[in-house]
Amino acid sequence: MNCETEIYKLPSNDISVEKMKKYEGEYVVIHNEEVVEHSKDFSKILRLAENYPKDEAIITKIFPSNKMMF
Repeated sequence: MNCETEIYKLPSNDISVEKMKKYEGEYVVIHNEEVVEHSKDFSKILRLAENYPKDEAIITKIFPSNKMMF
């Protein structure tokens, strides 16, 4: 699959790889199909995520595109 067309599939959210590349190696909070917070510090991202409705926000780590998760 071409990296240009890959999509991060999240519950009700589709965010292009191009948009996510700038957050590689960081944790992000996604709300309303947008990255609203980002940090390399997981504790910090947990605190920041508390500002969003629990059932509407997603926390995930963006791994470098040359790394694969199994």
